[in-house]
Amino acid sequence: VLAYRLSHKLYEKNMHFAARMVSQGARFLTGIEIHPAATIGRRFFIDHGTGVVIGETARIGNNVRLYQGVTLGALSTRAGHNAYTGRRHPKVGNNVTIYANATILGGNTYVGDGCVIGAGAVVTRDIPANSFAAGNPCRVIREITEEEYNAMSDAERALYEIKVMGSPVKIQIAYADAPRADRRHRARHPDRHE
Repeated sequence: VLAYRLSHKLYEKNMHFAARMVSQGARFLTGIEIHPAATIGRRFFIDHGTGVVIGETARIGNNVRLYQGVTLGALSTRAGHNAYTGRRHPKVGNNVTIYANATILGGNTYVGDGCVIGAGAVVTRDIPANSFAAGNPCRVIREITEEEYNAMSDAERALYEIKVMGSPVKIQIAYADAPRADRRHRARHPDRHE
């Protein structure tokens, strides 16, 4: 993260080559690739960072935690693909946790404040604030109210994430089996799904 901060300052001063040299040196040493033009807020934390990729126009808020293999990438290789914002990479709000191997793609994609994204999720649409989401394609598991979220201490939030998200492996298995379980449920209760 320190190398990113240095490369970002160089990039802002139009020293693009030097900025890329610093960022590529850091990538070689750590396995974490952060483009110097990306904007990252305070108290940013990457746990077991190998394979983390953060694209050029990505915007990351404060108090964000990423785990290994997370990608904040583009849906297109064309510069200015998004006609409205000119961004190709997603925006992540404040107080967000993104678990291992999650992929968040596209300049129109926004992950709201206080969200938790499960392991292996593929996000291509907005996730509302204070939500727990997982799966491929990513689905919101549960939204919590702003009052509930604000009332939680940091320790309570961490315990709640574990309680709701469980093991990332369990979440992936549950979602891999979801279509079959959904068909069985609809067959047993046709009156609820008209």
